[in-house]
Amino acid sequence: MQMYLARTRVRAIATVAIAMMNIGGIGCQGIDDPQGRLHGDSFSISATGTIPVSPVVDQSFVGAVNAGSNINECCRYIAQTFTAGLTGKLIGVNIDVHSPWNSPLPLRISIRPTINGRPAAAILGEVVLDAAEAALDFYIEFPEPISIIDEQRYAIVVDYVGAPPTGGGQAQGIWRGATGNPYPRGDMFASRADGVTWGYKSEEVDQRFQTHVVPGQFASALWIQRVKTDGARDWEHFEIAGEHFLAVANRRELAGFGVNSRIYKWDGFKFAEIQTIATNGATDWEHFEIAGEHYLAVANYSSNITSRETPSRIYRWNGAEFVEIQAIMTNGAADWEHFEIAGQHYLAVANSWGPVYRRVHSRIYRWNGAEFVEIQAIMTDGATDWEHFEIAGQHYLAVANYHSGYTPVVASHIYRWNGSTFGDRQSIVTFGATDWEHFEIDGRHYLIVANSDDGTSRNVYSRIYRWTGRVFRFEQAILTNGAQEWEHFETNNGHYLAVANSRDGGGYNVDSIIYRWNGSAFVEVQPVETKGAHDWEYFEMNGKPYLAIANFWDGAAFHLDSPVYRLQP
Repeated sequence: MQMYLARTRVRAIATVAIAMMNIGGIGCQGIDDPQGRLHGDSFSISATGTIPVSPVVDQSFVGAVNAGSNINECCRYIAQTFTAGLTGKLIGVNIDVHSPWNSPLPLRISIRPTINGRPAAAILGEVVLDAAEAALDFYIEFPEPISIIDEQRYAIVVDYVGAPPTGGGQAQGIWRGATGNPYPRGDMFASRADGVTWGYKSEEVDQRFQTHVVPGQFASALWIQRVKTDGARDWEHFEIAGEHFLAVANRRELAGFGVNSRIYKWDGFKFAEIQTIATNGATDWEHFEIAGEHYLAVANYSSNITSRETPSRIYRWNGAEFVEIQAIMTNGAADWEHFEIAGQHYLAVANSWGPVYRRVHSRIYRWNGAEFVEIQAIMTDGATDWEHFEIAGQHYLAVANYHSGYTPVVASHIYRWNGSTFGDRQSIVTFGATDWEHFEIDGRHYLIVANSDDGTSRNVYSRIYRWTGRVFRFEQAILTNGAQEWEHFETNNGHYLAVANSRDGGGYNVDSIIYRWNGSAFVEVQPVETKGAHDWEYFEMNGKPYLAIANFWDGAAFHLDSPVYRLQP
């Protein structure tokens, strides 16, 4: 017996049919869920039919059959979602697809992430069989392992390569399953034509499947949300009363620097916008807390195309939103750095433009209980970043000098606190330096500089330095492409560095790279597609690690997606 189900799409109303066997009382929902493709290729090879010895069965429904979904009758794509129980590499699946019509077409199986529980358009891995069928005891191996994360929902999606238009009599196969919600950690979905809009959902029907996972390996970054941004230069994560927030610094749009920056709050599924703040070429947000009060400082780069002198602003959380409490005049402000010494709170601003050239004072301010007041001015050369760190009770500030006005080959400096001011401690020649990142591994202190330009090329070595007890000495060089920022983070699997690459000789659509510490050096573990990237932000929510990337410019537009990724714990 066949039952025909109707559904309503979000933007149009249409009555179509999904052919099922012995199913009753199933409701359907309509939703448009257009999503982009993850970094990486899809694959088309034959399955081996042999299960490797190392994986384990993770998720499974192999119970008795009393239903099935016709593939390519109502809908070209049929999906079964599942919730991973293990973090690791998904290397294969079993499904139960039968073709009573002896279709000559090859069956395609793909693994996709989900958005709000529904299959996304992104394809994590794909395989095409030599046949139209795949019995439940036939193991289907993917050509490359697919990184998955525990408690994250994914979708097994099937369709036929070269299938005719859907309709009555066009079914090529049946994915067999059962009613009664036998697999409560996933649902059945169907997409009529494009695999992007998933109009059908049944929580009562599940199709037979198994997943095979090699646990405990590094899982690649999988995006969970793509946020529309305007020349994004920075993400800042912070917590208030157990709630998670992200603030994006939007620098510009095609019309100029007067563009709003935005604050988002995690609602349990995504980061939802809660506040818009007018900014002027915003390049950085800095969150900090003083006496239980939460603050955000924004570095405003420019109010118009000709002048870099513009006020940067400090905001305080009032319980519902951030309200301005102070404006500080800055000159092409590129970064704020908050730090604390002996109970006193400080802010350092990196000013990148002087009245004529790049040589300009960057400034340090101290909180007096009501506002920040200047305590020191330090001459800098197109400063783009301050990094505060502490070694053996001593406080340091490293400045990244980008350009002298004549050349990007310029000394950046490390300063040490003497009790009242910061004094110059060490100079390091840098090449269009845009960022310093301090981190510690096994009690050793490191600094890595993002070098972006040597005057002739954007393909420049960024460099890692290790503290010897007196100075920082060169340790490792990593070739980068217009590097704008380094982000260090640590998970159960070790230490990582993520670089935001902004451009190479071919343009702005260049991969940013994640590296892992192997005990003696950082080695590449994953490229991520980015567009003029300027910042990585690492954070954790509910014990799970995340990364957000700020995409600035793709060579034609500033209005771009800046994704948030979920990582392996």
